[in-house]
Amino acid sequence: RSPSPTIQRPKRTIITDESKFHNLISSGTSPDDTQFIAALDFLTNSPNPRALVEKQISSSQNWNALHIAALSNPPLYLIYALLLVYPEGVKVKDSEGRLPLHLAAGSETSVSVLNTLVRHFHQSVSIKDDKGFIPLHLALLRDVGDEIPVDVLRVLLGQN
Repeated sequence: RSPSPTIQRPKRTIITDESKFHNLISSGTSPDDTQFIAALDFLTNSPNPRALVEKQISSSQNWNALHIAALSNPPLYLIYALLLVYPEGVKVKDSEGRLPLHLAAGSETSVSVLNTLVRHFHQSVSIKDDKGFIPLHLALLRDVGDEIPVDVLRVLLGQN
């Protein structure tokens, strides 16, 4: 009798609490998006909320929840919740030397979120990423089609 062939089982993707949480944050598109409320609910019901926020889920980018939120135009309450749980997150650089403020400045994140990130780590306005860009440079390089609001420029210049 010949041995039976080995059956290759498809690898199952393991979904962790951290990846669920990060997916909720990254799927939000505006401050009114219900995904952000679901993310906050997930965070508040977690037995270890800090682990959810500080976990760097993207191995290629080394983003934590605050980096992901900075790109997602989040409501201010979510940023406060993330900073309350993991205040050091505002100082964590990704694989390209970018802080959450760099990512927020390069996206269409609200001025109130930018201001909150700067208030929690004022030096971030002058920290260069690996390409030599400060957050203001990234705001000026983004393709928004409109002028950048004066309030955004003030925050990124550290004048707020």
